[in-house]
Amino acid sequence: SQSRASIQTLLSLARRARLIVCDINFRQSFYTREIVEASLRASNVLKLNETELPALLGLLDQKSGFSKKPDFSGAEREAVLRLMGIFDLELVCVTLGERGAILHTRGREIRSPGYKVKVADTVGSGDAFTAGLVMKLLAGAPHEAALDYANLVGAYVASQPGATPPLNAEILGEFGAELPRPA
Repeated sequence: SQSRASIQTLLSLARRARLIVCDINFRQSFYTREIVEASLRASNVLKLNETELPALLGLLDQKSGFSKKPDFSGAEREAVLRLMGIFDLELVCVTLGERGAILHTRGREIRSPGYKVKVADTVGSGDAFTAGLVMKLLAGAPHEAALDYANLVGAYVASQPGATPPLNAEILGEFGAELPRPA
Protein backbone atom coordinates (compact mmCIF):
# COMPACT_ATOMS: atom_id res chain seq x y z
CA SER A 1 0.00 0.00 0.00
CA GLN A 2 1.00 3.63 -0.38
CA SER A 3 1.09 4.14 3.41
CA ARG A 4 3.49 1.24 3.88
CA ALA A 5 5.75 2.52 1.08
CA SER A 6 5.74 5.99 2.65
CA ILE A 7 6.69 4.56 6.04
CA GLN A 8 9.52 2.52 4.50
CA THR A 9 10.84 5.64 2.74
CA LEU A 10 10.74 7.63 5.98
CA LEU A 11 12.51 4.83 7.84
CA SER A 12 15.29 4.66 5.27
CA LEU A 13 15.80 8.43 5.55
CA ALA A 14 15.63 8.30 9.35
CA ARG A 15 18.56 5.90 9.56
CA ARG A 16 20.81 8.94 9.18
CA ALA A 17 19.38 10.46 12.36
CA ARG A 18 20.86 10.20 15.86
CA LEU A 19 17.70 8.83 17.44
CA ILE A 20 15.10 6.64 15.82
CA VAL A 21 12.42 5.96 18.40
CA CYS A 22 9.87 3.18 18.33
CA ASP A 23 7.11 4.03 20.80
CA ILE A 24 5.09 0.83 21.09
CA ASN A 25 1.35 1.42 21.27
CA PHE A 26 -0.59 -1.82 21.01
CA ARG A 27 -4.08 -0.79 19.97
CA GLN A 28 -6.73 -3.32 18.97
CA SER A 29 -5.62 -5.15 15.83
CA PHE A 30 -3.70 -2.33 14.15
CA TYR A 31 -0.35 -4.12 14.29
CA THR A 32 1.27 -7.37 13.25
CA ARG A 33 4.40 -9.13 14.35
CA GLU A 34 5.97 -8.27 10.98
CA ILE A 35 5.29 -4.55 11.41
CA VAL A 36 6.51 -4.51 15.02
CA GLU A 37 9.73 -6.38 14.16
CA ALA A 38 10.42 -4.08 11.19
CA SER A 39 9.83 -1.04 13.40
CA LEU A 40 12.20 -2.35 16.07
CA ARG A 41 14.90 -3.18 13.51
CA ALA A 42 14.65 0.35 12.11
CA SER A 43 14.97 1.94 15.56
CA ASN A 44 17.75 2.46 18.04
CA VAL A 45 15.47 3.52 20.92
CA LEU A 46 12.42 1.64 22.20
CA LYS A 47 9.88 3.23 24.54
CA LEU A 48 7.04 1.21 26.02
CA ASN A 49 5.06 0.97 29.21
CA GLU A 50 5.10 -1.77 31.81
CA THR A 51 2.07 -3.59 30.38
CA GLU A 52 3.31 -3.38 26.81
CA LEU A 53 6.58 -5.15 27.67
CA PRO A 54 4.98 -8.57 28.39
CA ALA A 55 2.69 -8.11 25.36
CA LEU A 56 5.69 -7.37 23.13
CA LEU A 57 7.59 -10.37 24.42
CA GLY A 58 4.55 -12.57 23.79
CA LEU A 59 4.14 -11.24 20.26
CA LEU A 60 7.80 -11.98 19.55
CA ASP A 61 7.59 -15.47 21.12
CA GLN A 62 10.07 -14.46 23.81
CA LYS A 63 9.54 -15.94 27.25
CA SER A 64 9.16 -13.24 29.86
CA GLY A 65 9.27 -15.12 33.14
CA PHE A 66 7.46 -12.32 34.96
CA SER A 67 4.00 -11.04 35.75
CA LYS A 68 2.04 -8.47 33.78
CA LYS A 69 3.29 -5.74 36.15
CA PRO A 70 7.06 -6.22 36.08
CA ASP A 71 9.19 -4.96 38.96
CA PHE A 72 12.48 -5.04 37.01
CA SER A 73 14.38 -6.96 39.61
CA GLY A 74 15.67 -9.83 37.46
CA ALA A 75 13.68 -11.53 34.71
CA GLU A 76 12.37 -8.21 33.42
CA ARG A 77 15.85 -6.73 33.14
CA GLU A 78 17.05 -9.85 31.32
CA ALA A 79 14.13 -9.61 28.88
CA VAL A 80 14.93 -5.96 28.12
CA LEU A 81 18.61 -6.79 27.56
CA ARG A 82 17.56 -9.64 25.28
CA LEU A 83 15.43 -7.24 23.20
CA MET A 84 18.36 -4.81 23.03
CA GLY A 85 20.55 -7.57 21.63
CA ILE A 86 18.03 -8.98 19.16
CA PHE A 87 17.16 -5.60 17.65
CA ASP A 88 20.46 -3.74 18.25
CA LEU A 89 18.76 -1.11 20.42
CA GLU A 90 20.87 1.48 22.22
CA LEU A 91 18.19 2.50 24.72
CA VAL A 92 15.02 0.92 26.05
CA CYS A 93 12.77 3.06 28.23
CA VAL A 94 9.95 1.49 30.22
CA THR A 95 7.43 3.82 31.82
CA LEU A 96 5.88 2.75 35.11
CA GLY A 97 3.06 5.28 35.48
CA GLU A 98 3.13 7.05 38.83
CA ARG A 99 6.22 5.02 39.79
CA GLY A 100 8.36 6.77 37.17
CA ALA A 101 10.46 5.12 34.49
CA ILE A 102 13.53 3.02 33.85
CA LEU A 103 16.00 3.70 31.06
CA HIS A 104 18.18 0.79 30.01
CA THR A 105 21.39 1.54 28.15
CA ARG A 106 24.13 -0.81 27.11
CA GLY A 107 25.63 -1.42 30.52
CA ARG A 108 23.45 0.79 32.75
CA GLU A 109 20.00 0.92 34.25
CA ILE A 110 18.76 4.38 35.23
CA ARG A 111 15.67 4.77 37.39
CA SER A 112 13.72 7.96 37.87
CA PRO A 113 10.87 8.09 40.41
CA GLY A 114 7.54 9.48 39.31
CA TYR A 115 6.04 12.81 40.25
CA LYS A 116 3.00 12.66 42.53
CA VAL A 117 0.13 14.39 40.74
CA LYS A 118 -3.64 14.40 40.84
CA VAL A 119 -4.44 12.67 37.55
CA ALA A 120 -7.01 14.45 35.38
CA ASP A 121 -6.50 12.55 32.11
CA THR A 122 -3.76 10.10 31.14
CA VAL A 123 -4.39 10.43 27.39
CA GLY A 124 -1.30 11.96 25.81
CA SER A 125 0.95 11.58 28.86
CA GLY A 126 2.97 8.74 27.30
CA ASP A 127 3.47 10.71 24.11
CA ALA A 128 4.46 13.78 26.13
CA PHE A 129 6.93 11.63 28.09
CA THR A 130 8.49 10.40 24.85
CA ALA A 131 8.69 13.92 23.43
CA GLY A 132 10.42 15.19 26.58
CA LEU A 133 12.89 12.30 26.57
CA VAL A 134 13.77 12.73 22.90
CA MET A 135 14.07 16.51 23.18
CA LYS A 136 16.54 16.26 26.06
CA LEU A 137 18.55 13.41 24.50
CA LEU A 138 18.89 15.33 21.22
CA ALA A 139 20.03 18.38 23.21
CA GLY A 140 22.81 16.26 24.71
CA ALA A 141 21.43 16.03 28.25
CA PRO A 142 22.71 13.20 30.45
CA HIS A 143 20.42 10.18 30.52
CA GLU A 144 19.40 10.86 34.13
CA ALA A 145 18.34 14.44 33.36
CA ALA A 146 16.51 13.42 30.19
CA LEU A 147 14.58 10.71 32.04
CA ASP A 148 13.63 13.04 34.89
CA TYR A 149 12.47 15.72 32.45
CA ALA A 150 10.40 13.16 30.54
CA ASN A 151 8.75 12.10 33.82
CA LEU A 152 7.96 15.74 34.59
CA VAL A 153 6.40 16.38 31.17
CA GLY A 154 4.35 13.17 31.31
CA ALA A 155 3.15 13.98 34.84
CA TYR A 156 2.16 17.50 33.81
CA VAL A 157 0.09 16.26 30.87
CA ALA A 158 -1.58 13.61 33.08
CA SER A 159 -2.52 16.32 35.59
CA GLN A 160 -4.34 18.37 32.96
CA PRO A 161 -7.62 17.68 31.13
CA GLY A 162 -7.16 16.70 27.49
CA ALA A 163 -4.23 15.19 25.64
CA THR A 164 -2.49 18.42 24.60
CA PRO A 165 -2.59 21.05 27.35
CA PRO A 166 -0.66 24.30 26.89
CA LEU A 167 2.95 23.72 27.83
CA ASN A 168 6.11 25.80 27.86
CA ALA A 169 9.25 25.98 29.97
CA GLU A 170 7.77 28.51 32.40
CA ILE A 171 4.63 26.44 33.05
CA LEU A 172 6.68 23.28 33.43
CA GLY A 173 9.15 24.95 35.80
CA GLU A 174 6.39 26.23 38.08
CA PHE A 175 4.64 22.86 37.97
CA GLY A 176 7.80 20.90 38.81
CA ALA A 177 8.76 23.19 41.68
CA GLU A 178 5.47 22.41 43.44
CA LEU A 179 5.60 18.62 43.16
CA PRO A 180 6.71 16.19 45.85
CA ARG A 181 8.92 13.28 44.77
CA PRO A 182 9.03 9.88 46.39
CA ALA A 183 12.17 9.16 48.41
